[in-house]
Amino acid sequence: MGYPEFIMIVLYIISLGGTLLKHGDPRPPQRLATVVFANALTLALLVWGGFFSTFGLAQAIYVFTQVLGGGVLYLTWGDEEFNKNRKYDFYSTLIAVTILLGLYWWGGFFS
Repeated sequence: MGYPEFIMIVLYIISLGGTLLKHGDPRPPQRLATVVFANALTLALLVWGGFFSTFGLAQAIYVFTQVLGGGVLYLTWGDEEFNKNRKYDFYSTLIAVTILLGLYWWGGFFS
């Protein structure tokens, strides 16, 4: 395991810890700069770690989920009704992180 894998795990641990501390609290509206930075950082770490050295089903699923997530973000941007109901949820974040790490492992990121 190299630097990109270590950095990714540390970032996910920090994310899980912050979500656990704020569990149930309302989430602030997302800022475009934060979303773009987080996605660019994740993509850079995955490229650096060799996740995209081949393109298989794991990589296709990753690309599909990123496009889908970007579409949802675009459609809900500025929707006050949607944003006022968003709360920090540790359990759903834990499930999402587990699925993502499994996908990264399947795609060869941790090898």
